[in-house]
Amino acid sequence: MRTETVEVPEWGGEIRIRELTARRRSEFEKLAEQHGDDYAVAWLVAESCVDEAGQRIFSQEDIEALREKSAAALLRIFHQAAQINNLGNLESTVKNSEATPADGSCSI
Repeated sequence: MRTETVEVPEWGGEIRIRELTARRRSEFEKLAEQHGDDYAVAWLVAESCVDEAGQRIFSQEDIEALREKSAAALLRIFHQAAQINNLGNLESTVKNSEATPADGSCSI
């Protein structure tokens, strides 16, 4: 599985993301249709962020806490995860994804 690094200054450094398995990608596509944008963003971030050994650093139980983090940071990770997973058609459904204020506050 391919990985990439994303700079996340709001979290004090960088984060590594990985490709989804085919099954997890399919689950994301279903979730994106059923839930709000901010839930889909947080789900993909939780699923994609891994440590150096390739193990997830967030669990599905962390999704609600991730939804309370900086929108700018989440969207930066989300966009990179969407790119690495060829989720362009779903990425475009996230509202306000390009218009993030400098303070990181926005509604997604």
